[in-house]
Amino acid sequence: WKDLNLQQRWYQFKQTILTTAKENCGTITINKNKKQTRWWNQEIKDQVKNKKKKWNLYLTNKITENYTVYKQQRIKVKEM
Repeated sequence: WKDLNLQQRWYQFKQTILTTAKENCGTITINKNKKQTRWWNQEIKDQVKNKKKKWNLYLTNKITENYTVYKQQRIKVKEM
């Protein structure tokens, strides 16, 4: 590492992170130009969107009930 300049160090660091992520998370090819992780699907996407809506509802009306509903959705998404 001491012999490398900053740009070379960054490139090696980036390649290591990308390679490790690809090996551990994997990817699937949707089409030639677009890759996604295996575990991310439409159901998860919808649940995350729903979680975001519940968070925004809580932000507009900060009552305990709204926060509880948001927390339940957050837990549901984490368990997926």
